[in-house]
Amino acid sequence: MPLVYLFTNLKESALKEGIEDRIAQTIAETLGKPLEKMSVIIVPGTRLLRLRTTEPACTLHIHAINVFDAERNPRYGPSIKKLLKDELGLEEERCAIIYHDLIFEFIG
Repeated sequence: MPLVYLFTNLKESALKEGIEDRIAQTIAETLGKPLEKMSVIIVPGTRLLRLRTTEPACTLHIHAINVFDAERNPRYGPSIKKLLKDELGLEEERCAIIYHDLIFEFIG
């Protein structure tokens, strides 16, 4: 049941059609989770400061059960960063990825 939130200061008109599906596919493949369990929420037009500037940037929050730890997390970055570059045209330093480990009993 991965839940993905993408916050960006890009305008909605700058987002490619079908971006939600491509994010879901990439995250599902990267984490080894079923695509049909993915939820993706995109919040464009967010007031966002990154590295002391409001130039185009994003933060991607990924919430999932039992897939995040110090050993596995570094393997997730390359495919997710490529996705953000391809979809948003943003370089790696303009994107932050935050992994949130969820506890099964706290999901309804």
